[in-house]
Amino acid sequence: MNKLELDILTSTFDRLSPIIITEIQKTEQLILLNEITARLEDCVFIDEVQSPKKLYQIFLENNPKTIIFQKEDVLQKRKNYIDILEGAFCSSPDSGDLWQVNYDGEKSFKFKGRIIICTVLTKEEIKKSDKLKYIARDGLIL
Repeated sequence: MNKLELDILTSTFDRLSPIIITEIQKTEQLILLNEITARLEDCVFIDEVQSPKKLYQIFLENNPKTIIFQKEDVLQKRKNYIDILEGAFCSSPDSGDLWQVNYDGEKSFKFKGRIIICTVLTKEEIKKSDKLKYIARDGLIL
């Protein structure tokens, strides 16, 4: 990604354009992550998500900051993690309305921050996964 593309990406990066950086184990993808995060303020780096409830709390406690899942591959978690992630990540394609973050009887809310997810998965793996269909639909996959 050249400097102009990076400038455009970071200037237009908002709540409705979450980013997925694929194949994060590759050097060029790590460089891309560093270049993006260097341009953002108020970032929270998440290294580990211990439970679905902790994931819910991450979004609740850091609303409306930029949350970056950098070390643990949250996209490879069980479906109940993905359900919570979708609430924070997705919006209605027709109206642009944000989805609600929900967890097992806890108060639902709209996450208004930005999300960057780092994954070892490829673009193709994400797009083919039925479990990740809404994430693939709503995310900018790099």
